[in-house]
Amino acid sequence: MTHTLSILIPLFNNSHDLLKSLQSIRSSLESCSNIGEIQVVIKEGSSSIENIRLTKQYLAMFANTLSIRYYQSPDSGVYDAMNTMLNLAQGQWYLFLGAGDLLKENYFDIVLPTLCSATAKYILYNVDLLRRGKIYNNNPSTLNIALKNFCHQGILYHKSVFHPGNSAALDQHYDLQYPVKSDYAFHICNYNQILRLSTYIPESILVYDDTSGLSKSLNDWRFELHKPFLVMRFVSIRKSIVALAFFLLMIPSRLKRLTLPTIL
Repeated sequence: MTHTLSILIPLFNNSHDLLKSLQSIRSSLESCSNIGEIQVVIKEGSSSIENIRLTKQYLAMFANTLSIRYYQSPDSGVYDAMNTMLNLAQGQWYLFLGAGDLLKENYFDIVLPTLCSATAKYILYNVDLLRRGKIYNNNPSTLNIALKNFCHQGILYHKSVFHPGNSAALDQHYDLQYPVKSDYAFHICNYNQILRLSTYIPESILVYDDTSGLSKSLNDWRFELHKPFLVMRFVSIRKSIVALAFFLLMIPSRLKRLTLPTIL
């Protein structure tokens, strides 16, 4: 069965937050005439037995109201799980959510008409930051990719971004050498396409749970070192200088958070 949108949620030991996200999806779908347009794909890694039990218990609560595909198997981290879900999703568009992220009640009212008429490959919109109480501006025409990533949850990707033609194989995927910021690397590599082939919705229609997550506890030193060169190759030399300067300025604060690992 083909869906309009697949919502992809990687999961690891946070079943309670998953419940919040599923509740927000169901609430936002209440105004939709055809809930079959939306598919939810969940890939759970090597969570504890208790968390896996809770996940299955929570999924049973939505069996009659959401179209859910659930898979549980070991993986090499969040981006490995995301690559797996890209091969499992049946939607024409993809949205990546973290467990704990919330769709606002008007999410599908705004998004679905845009998806059905869009000629773009990317749909971007703003998001609320839960912890900081601010709005993250995801406007591609004003965001400086050398300094700031797009909010991953604030982008809808057409399946053709990842799958060439009608092939089931992945043409592009998240690079596993970047365990924390592979989505940032992906956005840099596709930056010019995002600028040319995107539609921007100037509204905040999702709440991003920025209270936890990989970026709060881990550094991605390999990505930080590679970023100026990625920006130089895929964006511009001028912005790569900005990225390098930013990296050098951030080294002291990053060293306080984590000991520099062996990366070469």
